[in-house]
Amino acid sequence: MPALLIGWSVFLAGYWRASAIHAAVLIASGALVGFRFVLYGAASADRRSYKLYNLWLCAVHVTPFVVS
Repeated sequence: MPALLIGWSVFLAGYWRASAIHAAVLIASGALVGFRFVLYGAASADRRSYKLYNLWLCAVHVTPFVVS
């Protein structure tokens, strides 16, 4: 999971030609979420990881409007 979120963040940041700061935020948040799902298995941790994943997903959807 972490590799997919990080890879997708890198691809989208490059595709939309995001600034270095915006790309770093996308990649770091994708890594955080991906590693949380792998490292923490409790139900409460999964709920928090899911909320963080939704924040990452919102950031990904907003990126084209922010960088253009």
